Amino acid sequence: MPVDIKTPIKADVRNLIPSREGIKIYSSNRDSIESTLDGSLQVKMSGRKYLQSVESVTSANVSIATMPKDVSEVTVFSYAVHNTGTEVVVVQLQISPDGAIWTADDLECKILPGALSAFTPNRFLRYVRLIYRSQSPNPLIVWFQAQG
Repeated sequence: MPVDIKTPIKADVRNLIPSREGIKIYSSNRDSIESTLDGSLQVKMSGRKYLQSVESVTSANVSIATMPKDVSEVTVFSYAVHNTGTEVVVVQLQISPDGAIWTADDLECKILPGALSAFTPNRFLRYVRLIYRSQSPNPLIVWFQAQG
């Protein structure tokens, strides 16, 4: 048997003034929530962030490394390497726990002139980079892309 009860509610509702009331509202990450002068809240939607960097580099007959990336706060990332030169380039993804000591994450990959290759990690450590080399100087474009 459904029951529907209605009763009047008396409440003292007035405009709250933070300087008078001393009220401040905080979000779950402990940041204060911002509002406009008219009392409207400014809401920031959280979602995926997208990061990208691009390096134009030149390979040589010794291994050279890209700038290391801290991937501790992203969920997925990859590198893309475009060989814009005329030499075959050898590229390898490396990982590191501290940005100082590096180890190979996968086998070396040969990139032919004009080709584009993608590199994704097999294992997780906080830092990543690519190393690359060729028989003679050769231009490359290296993209790092990540979602968090």
